[in-house]
Amino acid sequence: MRFWMVLLAVLWLQVADAAERIALNDGQTVSFQIPAGQFTNDFYFDVPAGVRKFRLDLDGTPRSNTDMDMFVRYETTFPDRNSYGLLPASADQTFLWLADMSHFQSISAGNQEFVVVGEHGYRPATPGRWHVAIVNFSGVPVDATLRLELRSDESPSPSTIAVRFDLGCTPFDGPGCVCNLAPWNANTPPVQASGNPGATLGEQRRLAVLDAVSRISAGFRSEVPITVRACWDELEADETSAVLAQAGPEGLFINDPSLFDDQQPGLRQTFLPESHAWYAAAPSAKLAGTTFCRIAGGPCDSRVDVTITFNSVVDSNGLFGGGFYYGLNPPPLGAIDFIGIAMHEISHGLGFLSLVQVSDGGAGAGSEFFGRDDIFSRQLVDTRSGQAMSFSRSSNADRRAAMTSVTKLQWVESEALASPFYTPRGSEPGVRIYAPSSLRPGSTLSHIDLVYRGDLMVPSSSAQDGNRALKLTQPMLNAVGWRSEPTVMPSFPAPFVGQWLDRDRAGHGIDFQRVFRTAQGQEIYTLLFYSYDQNGLPEWFLATGPLVDGVFLADADSFGNSL
Repeated sequence: MRFWMVLLAVLWLQVADAAERIALNDGQTVSFQIPAGQFTNDFYFDVPAGVRKFRLDLDGTPRSNTDMDMFVRYETTFPDRNSYGLLPASADQTFLWLADMSHFQSISAGNQEFVVVGEHGYRPATPGRWHVAIVNFSGVPVDATLRLELRSDESPSPSTIAVRFDLGCTPFDGPGCVCNLAPWNANTPPVQASGNPGATLGEQRRLAVLDAVSRISAGFRSEVPITVRACWDELEADETSAVLAQAGPEGLFINDPSLFDDQQPGLRQTFLPESHAWYAAAPSAKLAGTTFCRIAGGPCDSRVDVTITFNSVVDSNGLFGGGFYYGLNPPPLGAIDFIGIAMHEISHGLGFLSLVQVSDGGAGAGSEFFGRDDIFSRQLVDTRSGQAMSFSRSSNADRRAAMTSVTKLQWVESEALASPFYTPRGSEPGVRIYAPSSLRPGSTLSHIDLVYRGDLMVPSSSAQDGNRALKLTQPMLNAVGWRSEPTVMPSFPAPFVGQWLDRDRAGHGIDFQRVFRTAQGQEIYTLLFYSYDQNGLPEWFLATGPLVDGVFLADADSFGNSL
C-alpha cells in the first residue's frame, strides 16, 4: 500500500529464497510464510479454455500491523531481478517495479487482498499461464494463504451496489465536508408514498434509495461490489429552483505514471482500456477486478466509490408542493421524484460526467483536469466548423466555445447512436450534449440536452417526466468503463528498432535496440539519446530495461539511476 511505504523505505526488499515455481490449482488453498520485507514471485496458475472467470484471494496473519500487496499478470512471469541483475533498493522501488509489470493489483493497507477477472474487462480471463507476485511490507513475517477459484459456467454478475447510510465524513474528505445522516433515521411518521412500506420517514428514504440503486445495478455487470455513501446537507434552494441533490465519484484513476512525477511516480493502471484518460472510481474498480481501496491503497473501512448528497431543505421547507416523493410506484405528475433524482445523481458518480472545467475561475473554462482529458470527453465532438472536431484534442478556448454552442457539442460513440432511444436530428452526428449559451456549472457538459425530455440524464428533474429507466444513460455509461461484452486480451507487436534523427538539428537523435532476452522471457532493450549540452559539447543518455506490453520501462542501475 502506497501511503505507508515511506516507513519501510530503509528496508532492502529482497526476493524470498529462490524456489521452484508453485502451481495454484482450482479450489485449493496454498499456505506459505513470507519473511519481513521480502517479496515472492513463485506462484502461477493455468487458465484452461472455457473458463470465464477466476478469483484470487490473499490472506495473512497476524492481522494487525501487517501489510501485503498482490500483483497479477498474464503470460510473462515477474522477474527475479531487473535487467542489470539487481533487486530494487527499497520497498517503494520494489512496489513500483512490480506495479509497472502487473496487469492487476490489490494493494490495500492490510493483508486481505483479492482480484476477480472475468471475460468482460480490458484484460479478460484468457486461457494460458498467469503469474502472481506478493510483497510483505511488514516488519514481521506473515503466514499467508493464497486461494484460486476458476469458473466456467458463470456469466458476468449483475452489479452489486451497497449503500452506506451510516458513514459520515472521513479523513479522505478533507475540510468542509458535510454529511448529515440524521434524516435516514428520522422517526417521524411516514409520508404519502405509493408502494413504499417504510414505517417511518427515515425508513421510507432508505427504501427509496435502495430501490434506485437496484434499478441502476440491473443494467450493468461487475464482479466487484460498488459502495455509495448517502448524505444530506442544506444545498442551494429558493422558491423557484433548487439543487435537489448532487453526487460524484470519490476517486479517479488514470494510466499515466508520468503525471505526478515531480512528486512521486504514479502507477501504471493497465487494466484501464485507454491511456492518459481519467476514469471514475466505480468503473475503474469494475475493470480492475477489486475494490477502490485495493486499487488506490490505504484502509478499506471508510472508502466508498460514490457519494450522493440530498438537499434537506426540500423536505424541511415543503418546497415545490410538499417535498420529495418517496414512492416506489411511479410518481404523480409534477412530483419531485426522489428515486429518479437518486438514479440521475448516482449515474454521475458512476462516470457520467466530464472533468473539463465549466467555470471561468482558476485555470479557466475549457481547461482539463491536471492537463489530461477524461474518458467521457473523449466521446465528444465539436461541430461548430461543420466538421466533427475532437473535443478532447481542442484548445481550452475551443472547448469553452463548444460548451456554449447550444447544439454543436455531440456525443458520437457508436453504441449510443445504435440505441433505440437515440433519434437522429437533421445533420447532427450524435447525441446532443447540454451546452447552453452561457456556462452553467453543474449542468453544462455533463448532461444530455433538454430535447431528450424524459431521459434520465437531462439537466432538469422536471424534464425527466418521472422517468426511472436508464435509456440513453446505459450505452453512454458503457462507453466510460461499464461494457459487459466479452473482450479479447490486447496484443502489443514488437516495436521497430533503429535510429531516429532530429531533422532540425544534426547530431540529435535516439537509438533504440533490442539487446537480449532473459531466461524468464523478458525482452531487454537499450534506449540511447544523444544531443549537445549548453556549451555545444556532445552528451549521451542511456537507459536499459524491458519492453512490457508495448511500453519501455527503464531499470535502475547500481547507482539508482535509470537514465
